[in-house]
Amino acid sequence: MIFKNKNIKEITNKEWNSFCKLVGDFSPFTSFEMIEYYSAFKGVKNVSFVVLDEMRDVVATVPLAIFKDTISFGDYPCPSIIVNSKLNNSIRKKIFSYIFLEIKKIMKKRKLVSYFFCKHAFQSIYIESGHFLLDNFFEHFQFSKIHSIGNTYILDLQKEEKSIFNNMSKYHKKNIKKNGAKKLTFENSFDLNENSRKLLFQDFRKQHFFNAKKNTRPKKTWDLMLKNLLKKNSLLTVAKLGEKNISYLYVGFNEYFAFGWSQVNDKKYEKEYMPRHYLEWETIKCLKKNGFKYYDIGESYTWHHKKISDKQYSISTFKEKFGSRFFPKFTYKLKPNEFDN
Repeated sequence: MIFKNKNIKEITNKEWNSFCKLVGDFSPFTSFEMIEYYSAFKGVKNVSFVVLDEMRDVVATVPLAIFKDTISFGDYPCPSIIVNSKLNNSIRKKIFSYIFLEIKKIMKKRKLVSYFFCKHAFQSIYIESGHFLLDNFFEHFQFSKIHSIGNTYILDLQKEEKSIFNNMSKYHKKNIKKNGAKKLTFENSFDLNENSRKLLFQDFRKQHFFNAKKNTRPKKTWDLMLKNLLKKNSLLTVAKLGEKNISYLYVGFNEYFAFGWSQVNDKKYEKEYMPRHYLEWETIKCLKKNGFKYYDIGESYTWHHKKISDKQYSISTFKEKFGSRFFPKFTYKLKPNEFDN
């Protein structure tokens, strides 16, 4: 079989997203918008491509970037290659072999030392009954080496609201009820006009700056987040005390899956109100109401993770108590001399 590549620069955002869905990849992390966001960090060069067969049909999507001496999106590994799930295993293996050879050529030409990529549970086959399958989830293992294994907390939003709430920890339920009684209110960008969404985002960004006392990410990434928000390709929720915004949560999504992207509190109100509990629960209800099927609350960190701060462990424990289930997340690493092994 003869295959041909088509660079993402030759493809519109709608085409790329439709190609991802065509090959069976429903993850929001591989969307054109997210790849554009990852590529906005300093030093990241987007070299993603799709693979066409002899009939010029798309048979695979390859999210790819170069950062320094690695193939990665900087601090983020590349989302994994997805080959059309409808093809038989023999043809799929040939396509994978072709793609890995193409990646090896890139690494050799640019003298790169490692290729990092990640397989997330959302990169799966979605079926009409509202579930996603993990068929062939470990297929990359035949071509690569696992660098790290982790879990991410995913909540099934198709369950009844009462069931989701009852499955939370007693501590979280207690705080959600208490915070609601303290007159906190909830607002989300879906219900706001464009100008109001823009103003809310400006407050969200300012709060990040006030807390960190510096810009926490490049301006272009903020611009892209605002662009997605104005187009309703993302969601910004806020917990309010009277007219004061005291906690923000920015959520990314595609038509089925949502994920927590960025969160910040006004520190003056954290101890008394613990607004994140209330905000997360109201956001879960908002996502469910708007038809999303699953919500990735965040990664799970355990005692054997290296270079994880006490704050990250604390946040991980906080997220676990929302009653979400563990789903796998694998990061692979390949060196140029390992491609043929």
